[in-house]
Amino acid sequence: MSACRGRHHDEDDGEDPGGRETSFDENQRRKTRDQRKGSDASDGNIGGGDGKGSTAAFATRRRKSSRLSHYSGDGKHVIQKPFSIAAFNVKRFGMSKMKDSATVETLVRLLVGFDLMMVQEVVDVSGKAVEMLLEEANKDPGDAGELGVLVSERVGRSHQKEQYAVFYRKNKVQILDSRVYSDPGDIFSREPFIVDIRVPGLVSGVQELTLVCIHTQPTAANREIDELFTVHKHVSETLGAKNVIILGDFNAGGAYIRSQDWEKNRLRGPGFTWLIPDHMDTTATNTLAAYDRIVLSGSSLVSSVVAGTAGVYRYDQIFNIDQEQLLKVSDHYPVCFSLRSTVHPALEKNICRRLGLIVEDRRLPAMDPLVLMDQFKVARFKIRSLYDASGTIKMIEIRSQRFSRPSDVVSSLEKLRSFERTLVSYSTLAALNHQFEERSSSEDWLVKEEKGKFMVLLVVDLEANNVTCSVEINHSFK
Repeated sequence: MSACRGRHHDEDDGEDPGGRETSFDENQRRKTRDQRKGSDASDGNIGGGDGKGSTAAFATRRRKSSRLSHYSGDGKHVIQKPFSIAAFNVKRFGMSKMKDSATVETLVRLLVGFDLMMVQEVVDVSGKAVEMLLEEANKDPGDAGELGVLVSERVGRSHQKEQYAVFYRKNKVQILDSRVYSDPGDIFSREPFIVDIRVPGLVSGVQELTLVCIHTQPTAANREIDELFTVHKHVSETLGAKNVIILGDFNAGGAYIRSQDWEKNRLRGPGFTWLIPDHMDTTATNTLAAYDRIVLSGSSLVSSVVAGTAGVYRYDQIFNIDQEQLLKVSDHYPVCFSLRSTVHPALEKNICRRLGLIVEDRRLPAMDPLVLMDQFKVARFKIRSLYDASGTIKMIEIRSQRFSRPSDVVSSLEKLRSFERTLVSYSTLAALNHQFEERSSSEDWLVKEEKGKFMVLLVVDLEANNVTCSVEINHSFK
């Protein structure tokens, strides 16, 4: 945002047009401009007879401030990136891993890639391993800023105790409080670590978050996951938390959880949104189980999740590392998601953000575009053609009116298909249906009815010989 700051201009008085007090730096800039103007006047450049006077006068004329640059600062920008959160079981993290340079490099790349990462299975009694990893991560913080770390007390019943470590971007996160859950019934093998944070850059209503960090005992996974309901009740009712994120290695799959266990598990009840579904593999081995999970509570929190960001972070593919090196780091993958950040009010009203479900069909049969244009008549759809320089139709666009429900989208496409089967193939219709069903199971906002929320756009590209069907989703993000 340095470009914004460089072009900022203020009014002449000691207060900006919105009544905000002027900072010391702004006063200094004004003094410098006044000195420069005085120098120009003494040199005879303003209003002189050499023809340059009008140009110089225009150059020193100040425009009304947009105040966008006032909004920017350390960790705060006019348009801020989404706030990314991850949980990662690093499998017995200690000094032995810190002696492997390739493992350290991978862990550093993972840490700096998120704004907050909760690490489990820290087993180093000395505490040096976490400090060394933090030091490595902060050697070159770049524009993103330095990381800090909050480490829990050692928890566990056996002699092999563990700690939770929360790495966070210091210019974005404020640690408000932290404590290990007292566990009055002695249910947990490793008691949850509760961390209250404030993230000023998030949208209104979700700036204060409560993290419940957990690593369950595999053989008692169902019971401990169910007891997380009691932990949630404690933080929400006793401590007043409104936005709760329960994250970590739940061991919530494989041989540790049966399908019938979920039927009675209280954490699967109303009010909880599971971002990582049961079929998603979070292991780096051939186990194929959704051990690691992220569960949200709070309507504002759930609605602020950036669509499509929740999932498993397959860093082996992203970093291009082999299986051997992958397993040296951990037998788990991180699970992650992102939350929406603020946008400057002056830009918010001019930004229209939309999501889309897009299906491309490359099997466009031979068709006569002129006949299609002439005979097209489908309720709630309009058609138009685009021509090349020679006057030949090269593309046809078919755009719908806006719909309020996903079911209206599907029925409208079925009507379009009944008019001309080459426009909407069965595969296209089935693929879009699948996308709606898949996303709506984990993203409640998608199925929520809102006026004018959905619109269908069909593009027939006669040069590329394909049909692209997209469903535009005008989500309010509020």
